[in-house]
Amino acid sequence: MVLLTAPQICLSEPAKWLQFGTFAVYEHATKRIELNGVATRYGIGALGAEISANLIPNVIKTQIKYGIGYHPKYELKSFGTEFSGPVNGTLIEYGFDLETSKFLINGSSISVKQYERHIFSDKLTGTRGGVLFKTSTDAKMSGTELILFQEIYTRNQNTLDVFLGANLWQLKASGTAYSADLTAIKNVNGKNNDPLWGFNAETILFDKPLHLGFTHRTINADNKLETFEIFAKIAF
Repeated sequence: MVLLTAPQICLSEPAKWLQFGTFAVYEHATKRIELNGVATRYGIGALGAEISANLIPNVIKTQIKYGIGYHPKYELKSFGTEFSGPVNGTLIEYGFDLETSKFLINGSSISVKQYERHIFSDKLTGTRGGVLFKTSTDAKMSGTELILFQEIYTRNQNTLDVFLGANLWQLKASGTAYSADLTAIKNVNGKNNDPLWGFNAETILFDKPLHLGFTHRTINADNKLETFEIFAKIAF
């Protein structure tokens, strides 16, 4: 799944340290994630809101994001059966950015964030041996990302940053498949530390900041795959 943030704008001079925005994000994986014999598609879009605060101007900024998502045809393989159907999702992310130009390289910063992406549904169906099965699924991808940013271009309110970091992720999922006379339950759990990289660009659109970004993540589960995240954010 994935995550977007929204450009931010001050409400008034007294509240200049507090900013609000909206975001949209979509993350797509090159293949299914395989864990404990279960293969699940990874990718969902989300829309949401962000609040950020400049705790110490030009030094420390904190933010929290919340979004909701939906996928009309999610796919997973479990219990030897292919299931598909609609799923809902939520996204929560919070963390802080630390400006490090004075300590490291000019234009650099460090970001630390916690995230949780939750997918759930009780409307997935599949057929095995001519028997119709239904399944409910509940999966959470959570973790911590440590990221180093470096500004490489700035001119006339246009900026471009590149970044790299580490993603300390954990995936927990449970599923229950049932037919007219059979019920089966399966739980999966996996975690790893994997690299990420990408870029962010910011410009002005209709007199408001527009933020666009791309993130590439590697995920080493029982198999190896890559995910690609695109996001956009804009001020109210």
